[in-house]
Amino acid sequence: MNPFPSLIELDRLIQQPHAQSLPQDALRILEPRLKRLAHCCQSIHDICHAASLKLGPIRNALAELLTLLD
Repeated sequence: MNPFPSLIELDRLIQQPHAQSLPQDALRILEPRLKRLAHCCQSIHDICHAASLKLGPIRNALAELLTLLD
């Protein structure tokens, strides 16, 4: 069994009324996971941005083609 809580478990811990005083252990566990999550989010953002740059010209070409077909 994984000794570290999942992100769902950590979220539940944060939502509890005593969250203002999270134990240092919880903060120690949470920090690297949040850093990994932030890195993944940035990677997804970069991929989506690159895809939109590549799809833009394709969209424009299709729009021109449709104009020619009308």
